[in-house]
Amino acid sequence: MMKQIIIYVRRLPWRWIFSIGLALWFVLAIWLILLNHSALQRNALDIQGTLIPVPALPEQNISFKSNQQTGSPESVAVLLLACNRPAAVQRSLSKLLEHRPSGWESNYPIIVSMDCAHSATESVVSRFSSQLAGVLRQPDRKRIKTALRERHLIGYYKISRHFKWALDQVFLHLNYTAAIVVEDDLDIAPDFYAYFRHLSPLLIRDPSVWCISAWNDNGKASLIDANRPDLFHRTEFFPGLGWMLLRSLWLELRRQWPAAYWDDHLRKPAIRRGRACIRPEVSRSYTFGRIGVSHGQHFDRFLRHIVLHNSSSDVRYDLMGLDHLTRQAYDAQFSALVYGLPLAASPAEALVMPLPTSSQLNNRNFTIGLLDRPAVRIEYSSRDQFVAAAKLLGSMSDFKQGVPRCGYQGVVSVFQAGRRIFLAPKLPWNGYVTAWNN
Repeated sequence: MMKQIIIYVRRLPWRWIFSIGLALWFVLAIWLILLNHSALQRNALDIQGTLIPVPALPEQNISFKSNQQTGSPESVAVLLLACNRPAAVQRSLSKLLEHRPSGWESNYPIIVSMDCAHSATESVVSRFSSQLAGVLRQPDRKRIKTALRERHLIGYYKISRHFKWALDQVFLHLNYTAAIVVEDDLDIAPDFYAYFRHLSPLLIRDPSVWCISAWNDNGKASLIDANRPDLFHRTEFFPGLGWMLLRSLWLELRRQWPAAYWDDHLRKPAIRRGRACIRPEVSRSYTFGRIGVSHGQHFDRFLRHIVLHNSSSDVRYDLMGLDHLTRQAYDAQFSALVYGLPLAASPAEALVMPLPTSSQLNNRNFTIGLLDRPAVRIEYSSRDQFVAAAKLLGSMSDFKQGVPRCGYQGVVSVFQAGRRIFLAPKLPWNGYVTAWNN
């Protein structure tokens, strides 16, 4: 039969053979395109879709009510996301356990979520198992389809998939109402837990606050007031790197969770929706993750120089209020404070010009904590002016969706040469320009 077919084909004109071959090639190409499209759709469902069951965790007595004295959630999951860095996981877990105050175990149970099925990392986590509330294992090992030009960035896709899965488990399966998210390359300050316990009521009381972060992007020694670990700021730039969110926010975010670059996604105006995070003057987290999917981007120039707060007792959280950090109180004072300061023509002038004392400046009794030292303002009216001034000050000069790191109402503050310097947009300010991006 096959021999007869071959003889028949040989008798056909070569043009016919070429046409038939071309048609078969075309059909095959269409089939491959449809197959790839189907795989991409299945992958999108894997990332965006329904919950995946996880192994049962040890029974816990979890309360979801707020503490009547502090207003903070009574039980907050501390979610550590890990993959294939055993030494980093060892270091991070050790710090999370070391700095958790005695008696706070039920208030801040630690859960590890593991991706990658990495045996060395599994071994490290197993050594801590008796001190953990549970270990989750992300079960989806399917290859993630990406465009060829993004194949080398596949790690960002895996991280985003892991984040969504792990947060779904914490909020939708284990029913926590709040979580602190940490990655496996973070050190934490001795007062890390007290910091979040103090600030967490803002997430409940003020709908304009959508996260509490332990991180200051401009937290280098040359840019902070190390004597003010009790100073906290509002920022419209999502900091990450040790951050707290409520279940209600996750229910909103998961509906549009991205396939990759989850942190930049949270910085989009349509996602942020005018809300702010709270950040510290002195960081409560420090990243040692030079090795990772970002290949050390920004690490040597900025991240390795961030100062980690090193005390557990110098901030009297029990004596501090929160009202000044609500949008109503903060915004009522912030603009008047910044634009009432002396104006310097350049960073060089801002560092040397004579300034009124803080008491002379604070004749309007500002209560948001930014005028305890002499202060000055530098103005910018373009992206290039901001970048030039930030580089001269040594602060981060990049933008995400038009928002500078640590920015609030376009203003970035740093502390240098014994004075607070506000890098502020010229008035009138009409909001962030999303085209200002890096």
